Amino acid sequence: MNSLLRIYHNPRCSKSRQALRTIVDSALSHTVVKYLDGVVTKQEFTSLLSRLKGEPADVIRWNDEAAPERPSELKVEDVVALILDVPKLLQRPILDDGTIAKICRPPELVEEFL
Repeated sequence: MNSLLRIYHNPRCSKSRQALRTIVDSALSHTVVKYLDGVVTKQEFTSLLSRLKGEPADVIRWNDEAAPERPSELKVEDVVALILDVPKLLQRPILDDGTIAKICRPPELVEEFL
């Protein structure tokens, strides 16, 4: 794992809080990315998606009331645009070590990632 872990965190989400607690308890150096504050750029989201396994659309919370109907095909650019437009649709928490990124839902997946 890279030396600095990033967690894309929503403080209102219990799963995200639990994941952050696990990271803090592990004493690993980390950065909390509060993506709801609009601090993540298009380039950063595109880079993050490139490190995630699976389909880019997997990072969208399709069951959220703010989410559009899921299209049959979705390009990375479409996913990034949707997240930048409605950040609360991003699945959380996401851990990123700069090489690999993972949606850690359920939060028990944090242990596997670390």
